[in-house]
Amino acid sequence: MNVAQICLQELKEKIAKFDENFCPRAFVDAEVQIGVMTVNEPGCEMEWHCHENSYEYFIVVVGELEIKFRDGRDSMILKEKEVGVVKYGVEHMAIFLSSRVKIVFITIPPEAAYI
Repeated sequence: MNVAQICLQELKEKIAKFDENFCPRAFVDAEVQIGVMTVNEPGCEMEWHCHENSYEYFIVVVGELEIKFRDGRDSMILKEKEVGVVKYGVEHMAIFLSSRVKIVFITIPPEAAYI
């Protein structure tokens, strides 16, 4: 197992206790937000939104997630153990494709993001 796989396994174990439906758990400091969300309703959608001053990283721990973009670019389909990044200023929404989806989302200002 490589380091990324070990980290994902540890993350999966730590957030296994978050079983409530659509219940984000956010830990926020001045610039970075980290949240954990579980959704048990396939097809559930988040509203269109945009982060003007931060990148948003999506880490899929369980299930499958689609990220759509309002500007018409191709959507991202993220499966378990995959990571997607939405650049600041890009309007997007998430659709939870599986019957059970657990994600970690992180917002980071551009000056702190290394992508």
